[in-house]
Amino acid sequence: MSSLDLEQSVAAQKASLEDPFDILNKALESIEKLTSLSLWAFKIILAKTQEITASGLSAKDSQELLSLQAQTAVNETQSSWHLRP
Repeated sequence: MSSLDLEQSVAAQKASLEDPFDILNKALESIEKLTSLSLWAFKIILAKTQEITASGLSAKDSQELLSLQAQTAVNETQSSWHLRP
């Protein structure tokens, strides 16, 4: 086997090892982004739930509670509608 053949063989083996690692790194980056997005969404949901719960607990009577629930439903529907593509 000539020196040129050996160098080509080593280069081919090196390239065949780099490709799977590149794919794995890209997959891990995607997982990291997805996890970050999921945590961001969870924080928003948690904050919104806390806000809704606090407003519900501040209601003085059942009529005010029903009014708060209705207003919350309207607000959430409107905000969801604006998020649609």
